[in-house]
Amino acid sequence: MNKRKRILSSVVLAFLAAVAASCESDQSSSIGAVSGLELSGYKLNLVYEDKFSKPLSLRHEEELFRGNERVKRPRNVDWVLEGMGSAWTENGRLHVSNTPQDDATAEPHDVVLWNTRTFPANFLLEFAFSPQNSRKGLAIIFFSARGRDGGSIFDLDQPMRSGIYSNYHSGGIDAYHASYWAVQPNGEPRKSSHLRKSYGFDLVAEGDDNIWNQGSGPHKVRLLKANGDIQLETRGEVVLSWHDDGRVLGKGYIGLRTMAHTGKASYADFKVWRVTD
Repeated sequence: MNKRKRILSSVVLAFLAAVAASCESDQSSSIGAVSGLELSGYKLNLVYEDKFSKPLSLRHEEELFRGNERVKRPRNVDWVLEGMGSAWTENGRLHVSNTPQDDATAEPHDVVLWNTRTFPANFLLEFAFSPQNSRKGLAIIFFSARGRDGGSIFDLDQPMRSGIYSNYHSGGIDAYHASYWAVQPNGEPRKSSHLRKSYGFDLVAEGDDNIWNQGSGPHKVRLLKANGDIQLETRGEVVLSWHDDGRVLGKGYIGLRTMAHTGKASYADFKVWRVTD
């Protein structure tokens, strides 16, 4: 009888250990990527869409300057490219290169491509992203970007930015920036997505990087900002969530940044919806 009790106790203990291990596994997985964005509580109104089926409506940042002075605002164009790179549309995709299009031997540079529209404070952004090599490069979304005085990022008192990261986090603008794919120039993957809030270099949230080592895609990227809640989704999973309980940045500009070692990347089906409760 005692032997049977000992056997039964062993079985019960083994079962409880398995349940505990399962719960522990569930808890740890919830820290990383979870299922996609929950949008059922929101009303979405499409405010902008670019299928990149026409020649790119673009100005280069240096065309807005005379020497070191900004003398023009970008008028009647959809995009402004900052940094010594190139951008164009082809086969329904927006292509961005970290070198000038007419000089493949040039040294690559960091670049930022801004849409010239002011987007709502609460929005859903969606696009398909295709890196040339998912094991090499880094991509960022800037959003809710404004001048530090609340004005436009293209106001005439704004300094030249040139794609250099410090000019965006510690320069003349306030913004959130989400790096959703990151591999160091030496090929070392960061394996994490980051959310920062500027002015400054404050890292406010971290999550998984679902794009590293996953090929050229396209990889769907979605970003939701609603009432101070920010969620980043890549490849169908929410990888990063954060609530801004401080001074929430409102309506502003959206920019797409790639670091120099990315080489080339492309975007498709760029859409922005206004989000209301």
